Amino acid sequence: MDLPGLLHTAARRYCEERYAQWSALYSRMDREGGGYNRAAKQYSHRARDVFPRYLQIHAMQLAIERFVPEDFVSLDDARVKLQRACEAAEIPNEATRSDPLSSRAAEEERDLLLRYVAAMDEEALWRVRPMPFRRTLADAEKESLDARLVATFGRWYGGACDRKDPPEHLTFTLPLTPEHTPALRELLRPLAPRLFELRETEESFEQDLSAVNFWMTEAFWFTAELDFMVYVSHESTLTVAGGPLVALVRASQPSWLLRQGFPW
Repeated sequence: MDLPGLLHTAARRYCEERYAQWSALYSRMDREGGGYNRAAKQYSHRARDVFPRYLQIHAMQLAIERFVPEDFVSLDDARVKLQRACEAAEIPNEATRSDPLSSRAAEEERDLLLRYVAAMDEEALWRVRPMPFRRTLADAEKESLDARLVATFGRWYGGACDRKDPPEHLTFTLPLTPEHTPALRELLRPLAPRLFELRETEESFEQDLSAVNFWMTEAFWFTAELDFMVYVSHESTLTVAGGPLVALVRASQPSWLLRQGFPW
């Protein structure tokens, strides 16, 4: 990978690692009673300084991942585009943005990432470890993919299809043994090194199979060719559709067939 791509990867990795640190800290605080006070219906002073940090980092990572390395013509171009993306990225929640303490915490995280991107020189960049490919989809692209998905496989709700004659599929109640994420990755490896992931309410992605987590709920995974589909619902069902994948699952996962159907 060239220097612009390495800077892009470095910024992605920075966000991923810092997000993990702050979100783990907040989870521990909340478990110990120092996060959200449900009786008072408010966050503690400390919580208001912590959770906006990982929300801001997440917003900046999504903005960074709207780019791919090929979008940059030089290292300077990459640096400018990534900095502008971070400057524009905002926490979606208006109440969090308007709280002075939370806003200050978010701005501190933004400033730290901007300084990190500015300071990464060539020597540091050549030491950056690679990451799986992930690209945040634009809204128009997500809408187009969703329309194609529905045209091919129908609209799905809770593991059921809206078509009277649905495509060939299998629906299982989760959890499954062996666990379905590594099992599906292994089955799909020769078929699809990269997948689209459409989520119901969150950002959607194109990403390497190695980074896919099939535990996301109300999410769909498929290739550009739409020769198969994987769907996980918030009713704890897993659906695989499309002849090639259905045949692979039937042949390789006999224990899953005992979990066919719905949990209700």
